[in-house]
Amino acid sequence: MLDSKTINHKYNPYQDSQTDNLNLIENLNHQLKQLNVEIESNHQQIDSLNEKIKDQLAEQSRLEEENDDLRCIQLDQTDVNYKQDLMKLQSIHVDNRIKLEEKIKQSNDQIELLTHQLKQARRFSSLDDPTIVMSSNVAQSASSVFKQALTAPEAMLLDPINAVKKSVMCILQYYDTWIDGANGDLKVLGNGLNNPYLVSLIHSQLCESLCCVFGNGFDGPWFVFTAAHYWHMLEEISCAHDKITPDKSAEKQLAEKLKVAMQKASSTVDEAVKSEKVNSCTKLKRGGWSHFGLPYPDEEIKFRTLVVCLLNDNCLDQVLRFVIGNNRHAYFWNRFYRGTALLRNPECARRIAEYVSLLSKLWFEIDPATCCDPSCHLIRDDLRPVPLGMSECEEPMVVPMNIQVYDHDVQEGTDVVENK
Repeated sequence: MLDSKTINHKYNPYQDSQTDNLNLIENLNHQLKQLNVEIESNHQQIDSLNEKIKDQLAEQSRLEEENDDLRCIQLDQTDVNYKQDLMKLQSIHVDNRIKLEEKIKQSNDQIELLTHQLKQARRFSSLDDPTIVMSSNVAQSASSVFKQALTAPEAMLLDPINAVKKSVMCILQYYDTWIDGANGDLKVLGNGLNNPYLVSLIHSQLCESLCCVFGNGFDGPWFVFTAAHYWHMLEEISCAHDKITPDKSAEKQLAEKLKVAMQKASSTVDEAVKSEKVNSCTKLKRGGWSHFGLPYPDEEIKFRTLVVCLLNDNCLDQVLRFVIGNNRHAYFWNRFYRGTALLRNPECARRIAEYVSLLSKLWFEIDPATCCDPSCHLIRDDLRPVPLGMSECEEPMVVPMNIQVYDHDVQEGTDVVENK
């Protein structure tokens, strides 16, 4: 009769490789620390060179007062020395950049290999097997590697967008889960969401990753979109299993940081409007959203950015008028209504209805019937914007029945919408 160790080895051949995976992670962390030491040393050299330049300039000023001829001679010599120092500095910068890119490439290769091995090990484990709890510790270690990559200066310098994406996707991929970007639905590729422990762990790690990013300079408008998208993931994960209790403290911390980021994004939008970078003539074509620093010009980002801005008075006017003024197609509004969970919030729904009514002339060239997509459960006659020449709806916005809403701005334990 086989013992438990032999059985585990037979049905989980990747279990023995987990120790090697942890060693890989520790080795990678050591390399990152060495790289930080090199960067600090280079900064000290730069500071030293700057001090030398300052001393030379001070000496130059003194010579100016003593003798013009001597000043000119010294100036020439200082210029030569400055150019030599500058060339050295540029050479150091180029070398450091090459080293950084090589290190990051090596780190990404190691992380991709580690993620693949973890996924393979996950698939050979039973959901009821205690080894899944042990392997989750390996997943947490992998997650910490990504978080360290996010906090490193080179990550922000070279490719912050991919750094954010990889940090969160590593967690989701390990548990065989994926988010369909078209409509925000949670797609389960494996059985990861059948285990309450794993669902809670995913939720917790997503909160931690986002908080880590918020604390390291990612506060532009493009990240407001990213935060909204991943916040939606948190909501989906929280609702995916009725036996888990979401980490409210982590969500509260994340909500506070999201509010700060939205305020900064609002200022950027205001400046863009004042400088006339964004106006009624701007076309929402490929690359048209580069004014806001958004990297992907698709409809998904347009309405998700708009959803986030609905919570911020400062940029609500500009963004809504900009988007509505340049999108006269019912297709856009159908997707907007279908994908906007905030329409379940009466206040947000009311504000959307007001702006659509103010700009109802935009619907003059559109067949109103095209606004009612039968496949969209949120769009009904009483939810549609009112086209020009039609009377206002008696009840312009009605919250769909049997929907519970968790408003991030409301204190914990407060009901936002009651079921009708």
